[in-house]
Amino acid sequence: MAKKSLSCRYQRKINLEKKYRLIRQNLKKKIKKVYLFKIKFKINKLRQQLPRNSILIRIRKRCLITGRPRGYSRYFGQSRNLIYEQFNSCKLPGAKISSW
Repeated sequence: MAKKSLSCRYQRKINLEKKYRLIRQNLKKKIKKVYLFKIKFKINKLRQQLPRNSILIRIRKRCLITGRPRGYSRYFGQSRNLIYEQFNSCKLPGAKISSW
C-alpha cells in the first residue's frame, strides 16, 4: 500500500491538471498561430508562470487500490500484482493464465 501522502499528492496533480488544461491548450494554439518571435516569447512566459504540476506529463499513473506506481495496467487501472491475484481467484471472467 502506498503512503497516504503520495495518494494525496497524486490527486492534487490530477486536480491541477484539470483546472489548467484549457488555459494551457489556448496558449499553445496562440503560439502556433503567431509568427513574431517577441510575441511567442511573451506567450511562452505566460505558460511558464502556470504551476508545474498542472502538466499532464508530470502525472504518473498509479494503481487505484494500492497506489503502486510500477507495473500499472491501463486497461484494468490496477497493478500487475492485483491483476494476477484476481486471475487466480477467478474474479476476472474470461481471463486465463498461460502455463506450460
